[in-house]
Amino acid sequence: KVHPATGYIRAWINGEEVLHKNIRTDLEAVWDTYQAEVLPDCKRYIEEKNGGVITPEQQPFFQELLLDVTVSEPDFRVGCREDLISSLDALHEDMYFTGSDYFKNYGVQNIGVMLDAPG
Repeated sequence: KVHPATGYIRAWINGEEVLHKNIRTDLEAVWDTYQAEVLPDCKRYIEEKNGGVITPEQQPFFQELLLDVTVSEPDFRVGCREDLISSLDALHEDMYFTGSDYFKNYGVQNIGVMLDAPG
């Protein structure tokens, strides 16, 4: 499971909650688009490219899958080693591993073997 950073605001007056509202972040929007559009589009692409017959030997399906993402959340170096405060770095890692799992599961469900090198 992956949980991209989310936002909300809560306010109390004299101990009584008067506001509790979710605020959709850039990361949530990117994450939802990635899952709902990008990954299914990638699947359609490899199915069309290979005439609907997918085999592990056809891997890698992509020479490069480049996602150019800009968000407003924090993204800066701490100044110690290579450490970062970066929502975007965490999102990158989540997208990579989720994409990898997506194709592994796609392979298992459709041809009975993991597709572990999609590109």
